[in-house]
Amino acid sequence: RVRELKLKMFSVLLFFLSATQFSHSSPSYYSDQHALLTFKLSISPDPLNSLQDWSSNHSTCYWTGVSCSSRRLRVVSLNLTGMALVGTISPFIGNLSFRRVLDLSYNSFNGKIPYQLGGLFRLRRLRLAKNDFEGSIPPNLRGCRSLQLLSLSYNHLSGTIPSQLSLLSHLEIIYLGVNQLTGTIPSSLGNLSSLSNLQLNQNRLHGSIPVELGMLTQLEVVLS
Repeated sequence: RVRELKLKMFSVLLFFLSATQFSHSSPSYYSDQHALLTFKLSISPDPLNSLQDWSSNHSTCYWTGVSCSSRRLRVVSLNLTGMALVGTISPFIGNLSFRRVLDLSYNSFNGKIPYQLGGLFRLRRLRLAKNDFEGSIPPNLRGCRSLQLLSLSYNHLSGTIPSQLSLLSHLEIIYLGVNQLTGTIPSSLGNLSSLSNLQLNQNRLHGSIPVELGMLTQLEVVLS
């Protein structure tokens, strides 16, 4: 009887702990859900009905393209590559503070890259290639201090390459090819000791490759 009582008490304790954890994560869970639903509103059309399960009637963590952390149920990845989506990126996407991966490549997103993405300090991979983005590369992407891969190729981006990218000490790969970027290659990119691939082909850049980049012996630079 004593053992049975202990087992019951242990079960009650587990239930209490799980309920407490859920109650603590719920506000953040619904914050992520709201951010994604607002993002969905900026998409039109969705010709493949890829986002038809994006509804408050379904658990966010089971939506197409969404992955969540197992403990806190926070959105850690959004992968919508190749879904023929058309629209803009809602600034609310910057509220997904636990996200590590954002992949919207091979779609038809347009407009400017929202500066709110710079608040995603956990983001490791940002893939927006093969879309119709225009305007400049937001300098405040420097806030994505965990970023390892930045892929913005095959868009209509203009302006210069932000020197602030050199503050992203974990960057390994930068793809900026096939845009309308102008100016010179920032010499400060030579500070990125982990950089192994820099693709800048088919832009309007001028000048020579900075000698600082030559110090990165593992770096491959593509200019043409």
